[in-house]
Amino acid sequence: MKHVVSLPGSKGGAVDFLMYPVSETAEGRLDSYTPDAFKYKISATEIMG
Repeated sequence: MKHVVSLPGSKGGAVDFLMYPVSETAEGRLDSYTPDAFKYKISATEIMG
């Protein structure tokens, strides 16, 4: 079974799956496999409730 995900507001078309971050600029979708052109940072903060 193939899953296709349509990203809201995306002009790059649907993606087959979301294993890596997906990003677009006005020029189009960035290649997440090119580390020199596509960089991101993930951070987390504990929220005490």
